[in-house]
Amino acid sequence: MRLLSTLLLFIGLNHYADAQPCLPNTNSLSFAAASVNFSTDVNLAPANAITVEAWIRATSWAVNSYDGTILCKHSWSLGEQGYVLRAGNNGQLDFSVCGKDSLGATISWVAATSLTGAMSLNTWYHVAGTYDGDSVRVFINGVQKGATALPFGMIQGLAYPIRIGRLSDQTQGQTRYWAGQIDEVRIWDRALDTAEINAKRLSHLDVAQETGLVGYWRFNAGSGTSVVDQTLNANNGTTSGTTWSTLVPWNQTTTAPVIFPNGNTMTSSITAASYQWNLNGAPITGATAQSWTALSNGTYTITITDSLGCVATSGPYIITGVGIGEIAAENILVKNESTQLIISLRSGEEIRSIEVYNAAMQRIGTKESQGKEMIWEKGYLAKGIYTVIIQTKNSGSGVYRFAQVD
Repeated sequence: MRLLSTLLLFIGLNHYADAQPCLPNTNSLSFAAASVNFSTDVNLAPANAITVEAWIRATSWAVNSYDGTILCKHSWSLGEQGYVLRAGNNGQLDFSVCGKDSLGATISWVAATSLTGAMSLNTWYHVAGTYDGDSVRVFINGVQKGATALPFGMIQGLAYPIRIGRLSDQTQGQTRYWAGQIDEVRIWDRALDTAEINAKRLSHLDVAQETGLVGYWRFNAGSGTSVVDQTLNANNGTTSGTTWSTLVPWNQTTTAPVIFPNGNTMTSSITAASYQWNLNGAPITGATAQSWTALSNGTYTITITDSLGCVATSGPYIITGVGIGEIAAENILVKNESTQLIISLRSGEEIRSIEVYNAAMQRIGTKESQGKEMIWEKGYLAKGIYTVIIQTKNSGSGVYRFAQVD
């Protein structure tokens, strides 16, 4: 037969070596006059640089940007010190640290803030605050939204353990609660840049591969009152008044591939980090490329693994034409009518099945044997190019391609 050259649409996946292999993100915590409290916070009071990040979804905004606490480790009752990430004022993000002057004396709070209205209610955002020894910065969804110079350093927050969702200064009558959901909270003892923030914000992290990650809470338990720190510092928290939510900002999954056949050669519709072809449910030794030519008849699937370790398996594809051959293109007869394809073979041979694919190589339908003539209702198809794979009882397979213009 004439070989049909088909351009497959491949989806490239960015590779991040520090991502935790495909752990589902199942839960977040909901806050309303609630908090996560800590009795210890080992290594969470850096003196020279810091990053605090979280995913947030506000259900209401506090009046001022400083009233909606996301994560807090600052104090003024026992002397100004520490840091706090917070939001309010109709979607304004604020990251404040206690700065010092050239002589090491406090200059009170140095804040980087976004514009008012930078975030909306009931929408997930990744937020981060950093201090790199030069400037305090805030980021929303990996984009810097504000910066303030602070050249002489910050004063460590040693007075009180951190809290998530309310003030850490425990002598204050003010609580400054967060209202909404929080997920994936992290503290670093270094300042992440824009590239690192974007590389890490959409996946779980493998703490063994990270430098400077000193606190990490996934909020994935879904029940109970314990919040586990994933780092070796073991700063585990206890919830107070929070509820578990199944609202999450992202989840690590991968799309199941579709097998696109060309005769007895099959190709995965998705590029991936690794492949495994299977025959009748068992892995085929050495069949680890994106394409595989069947050596025997049977039911084939392909299992892919993406760069984050997520695994997905295609639906089955049945090969029956090994050792039979292929249909010559001139043997395929097609009446391409406005609403139907009517397919037959000059030889009069019975057609076993046809499969129809769109231009992205996604299988959109199959039809089993109707005898020597196969009718495909195509009037519902959108405009575009379509490919039909024809399987016969004896001669093998053939390809017909058509354009739907109505």
